[in-house]
Amino acid sequence: MAVLPHLIRLPGTAQNPMFFVNVPPNSSIKTPTGLPTLKIMLPTMTDFKTREYLPIKPFNINLLEQPEGLSWITAKSLSPPNILVHLLSPDKTRLFVKLDCFFLWSTNMHPHQLIIPASLNNSPRKRTWNLRTGKSSLYNQPICEPTDVDIPIKDTTIVRQAIRQAYTIDLSSDFLENKTRLLAILEKGRTTPSTDPLWQNLYIRFQGQKLKKYYVLRQHPSLQGITINYNDHSLYFTPIRPLSGPTLRFIYKQLSKFRSPYDWIPIIDDDFHFLTKHIPLINHSKLNTLL
Repeated sequence: MAVLPHLIRLPGTAQNPMFFVNVPPNSSIKTPTGLPTLKIMLPTMTDFKTREYLPIKPFNINLLEQPEGLSWITAKSLSPPNILVHLLSPDKTRLFVKLDCFFLWSTNMHPHQLIIPASLNNSPRKRTWNLRTGKSSLYNQPICEPTDVDIPIKDTTIVRQAIRQAYTIDLSSDFLENKTRLLAILEKGRTTPSTDPLWQNLYIRFQGQKLKKYYVLRQHPSLQGITINYNDHSLYFTPIRPLSGPTLRFIYKQLSKFRSPYDWIPIIDDDFHFLTKHIPLINHSKLNTLL
């Protein structure tokens, strides 16, 4: 039995929806290891919040209906994009005291937990879960192969390392939890459709001991590029060649105009920054034809 602080219901059949619960770190609820989790980014009154949910099997019959003082509020998630979610929220506070829920932990997985980001989908692959370790892995086998085969993680990393990257940046969920601007930029770079004029209009500035280097978002890894891994997603940035002639002068001239400290947001330290503005479409499109 537990008082559930954040409970969501995902659509299924009318009699058998999926329930997931978010358990804060300071909660007295003992969470199990080895269960798949569902990470969802939702808008709140003041900001965006990414929560990690564990699947449960509740025994409360009233959870399928309207618990006293509570209502199921329908919302769409921001990441993964446009998942229909029902959040249990108090709407009549004078009637609501607390909700005691009897449940068992479940191994139920939502289909979105098995999705491979388009940026990684060079060939059809599936994600498998190891319930003993609570970790997922991508296995590089034909899509018709059985999905219950455990593939060691070391076998899947070969795909990413086939093209040598200059930098690989891993951003943990804990690191991103309070960095809403950084997460918003990452998610916009990941979810902008290819039909949108702003697709891949995301730039990185690297400032080491020598001249600045610039990188632009691309769909696949490139030689001497940058890979940013976060929340089971990856973004790939290709280097823009150093300014050695008039060919790329237009993009360097444009990038040099962003001099305000608000134009750039640090990623992990003062060496790597995201451009918070968009490059004019005429320049961005021209660069795309040259890379």
